[in-house]
Amino acid sequence: LTKGAKFPQKFIKPFSILVPVHDEAMTVIESVRSFLAIDYDAYEVIVCNDGSSDETMDILKDTFKLVKIEMDPNTAFECKPIKNVYFSQIEPKLVVVDKENGGKADSQNAAVNVARYRYLCVVDADTLLDPKCLERLALSFARDPDIVALGGIVRVINGCTVEGGKVTEVGMPGRLVEKMQVMEYLRAFLFGRVALSSMNILMIISGAFGVFRWDAFLKMRGWNGQAIGEDMDAIVRLQRIIFEDRLPWKIAFVPDPVSWTQVPTTFSSLAVQRERWQRGLVQVMFGNICMMLNPRYGKIGLVGYPYFFIFEMLGAVVEFLCYPITIICFLFGIVNFNFVLFFLAITFIWGLCLSYASIALQENIHFRYSTKSDLWWLFGAGILENFGYRQIHSFWRLKGLIKYMFVKSSRSSRMTSWTSIKRKKF
Repeated sequence: LTKGAKFPQKFIKPFSILVPVHDEAMTVIESVRSFLAIDYDAYEVIVCNDGSSDETMDILKDTFKLVKIEMDPNTAFECKPIKNVYFSQIEPKLVVVDKENGGKADSQNAAVNVARYRYLCVVDADTLLDPKCLERLALSFARDPDIVALGGIVRVINGCTVEGGKVTEVGMPGRLVEKMQVMEYLRAFLFGRVALSSMNILMIISGAFGVFRWDAFLKMRGWNGQAIGEDMDAIVRLQRIIFEDRLPWKIAFVPDPVSWTQVPTTFSSLAVQRERWQRGLVQVMFGNICMMLNPRYGKIGLVGYPYFFIFEMLGAVVEFLCYPITIICFLFGIVNFNFVLFFLAITFIWGLCLSYASIALQENIHFRYSTKSDLWWLFGAGILENFGYRQIHSFWRLKGLIKYMFVKSSRSSRMTSWTSIKRKKF
């Protein structure tokens, strides 16, 4: 669309933005303001408070002048009891649901039960949306009516300037652990997700920013409250439905709609997050093992599932164990020193090529890192992550896998509750 042009009526898709929150007093107001500032007509924002123990609900009531209404929510999706539903006196697009604590997936299901529109956009409470994101999502759905689930790019907001719920200036964060994650997110979304989507083997849409069409969401019976990683669990279940019922539906990723999320600012918080991600991955892999090399599921069964099983799930085991094994083999003269150096050099250079290709791709998107200092840090992060960060990241993933496989409590309902990643104001 050219600047100033009116969005074509036939392209307009109505969206319900679902925002599950739990103890998010630090970020929820700026997030909701960013959702309400979206440059689009047909949408609503549904904030679902999942039994917060902090001031989240009070802040929402005071800021948006909430009033309780009488409403009988839909019961299509199972969730904990809804205590109250509120409308805002100053923001007509805002709805707030207050319910008993049941976890993120349960909270999202409750939000869907009061949603009015066909397209369900799920975002985290520590996430901001670009004002043009719904237009870009609507265009993607209009271009291909067979798309039933769509993921957009998630960018790191740490280090950026935020005013009125909008990112006004993109910048690199201060801490090294945050800089490493900026590089990770660029590579994962601009390189990994784009490639998987183009091959039609996408098996995850980030829980921080994703859209589902109502009929597909109804078919998969909502989010699984027992899933550790409800975002990947939902997409894999939907992929199974598509192939088992022989539906013409598609799951895709587009890099145009931009969302911004806070990433952990300490290594301890990052360890908690990555361990949980790995447990969620393992749970989904073993819960859908029937897809492994099964031609019934097309490219997902023959390529997508084996890729995630071998390289994403077992890759942590192989990568972490290869370091002591290589040292032992070298000490006993089993491997050639020159060959080891050559192999490490090839691996290092290939990894740099992927990272730097992602940096080059970000030059073609909105809100890019453009200052010399930011670009130098991006290039530096691509190098530095290979020395220490990558190894400890493999350890976290290995720990998550072991914890899921051998620690009974890791598969209990307690592990599906909200994680306690420390937040700060935007």
